[in-house]
Amino acid sequence: MGAKSLAATRDGATRGARQKKIQRLRVFLEGLPDTLPFVGPDLVMGCASGYQVDSIRPFIESLFDLGQFRGEAVMFVAAEDKPLAAHLEAVGVKVFSLGVQREYPVRFPKRARYFAYFKYLHDAIQSGRSYRSILLTDVRDVIFQRPLFETPSTELELHYELRSVRIGTCQRNSHWISQQFGKQALASLADRPISCCGTVSGRTCGILNYLAEMQIILLTLLPMQMADGDQGVHNYILHSGLLPQARVLENFERVATLHHVPSEQLHVDAAGYVVNPDGSISEIVHQYDRHPHLFSVLQKSLVV
Repeated sequence: MGAKSLAATRDGATRGARQKKIQRLRVFLEGLPDTLPFVGPDLVMGCASGYQVDSIRPFIESLFDLGQFRGEAVMFVAAEDKPLAAHLEAVGVKVFSLGVQREYPVRFPKRARYFAYFKYLHDAIQSGRSYRSILLTDVRDVIFQRPLFETPSTELELHYELRSVRIGTCQRNSHWISQQFGKQALASLADRPISCCGTVSGRTCGILNYLAEMQIILLTLLPMQMADGDQGVHNYILHSGLLPQARVLENFERVATLHHVPSEQLHVDAAGYVVNPDGSISEIVHQYDRHPHLFSVLQKSLVV
């Protein structure tokens, strides 16, 4: 068999495997109930593949300190991240390797994490474990300021960025949509507000539904490989109506997502909290490092 024929055979087999996985996910979604018992610990899952210990220290320390988190914390790292894994395990975080394998058929951690999160949560439920509120979160640029889930989550909570910035007016979000779904999809979504994929909260069924839908689209997009772009997929499934359970919280409610917020509207108070433009303090702060004046002040209390 020639090289071209062999490559075509392999590609056909890969496509077939993807279609089988997509079908299994669709069957799973059809059998998923609207809700599961709201019992057990809260759960936080993140991906720190390739990070140094100091890069994630603010996240971990604030989670257990100001976030007063006493639930189950799970982190996915690269196989070679041995010092990071040792540090995380020493502070009580469950650590798993984010290997590219049959369960995670994508190359880049930002995409592979959706497969890893789903498998962990699905396997936990199958083994009889249950959870209350769940947070899927970025790690490097996230800190906690108030007790996490002091207000329990609804079934699925997504979080808007600054409302005045829309998908069509943001160069990066426009690129992610157009490259993955085409110019027609971008035109239909251009006026929609941006939801950030870096923080997603909810309960078991809502989170499983979200992760299954993310996997289906990511598998459909293969063999297209992008290092990022998962936020484009996230906004596509939200604004296409594929997440009927989703409640989208405004910026500065549970999460303050700061990338598009003008720097002059933000400050750190005397107690070291990032203060929102309306004077409130959110449970979670995301993307604080986009604002040098916040970053420099927080350096005094966080190891960044």
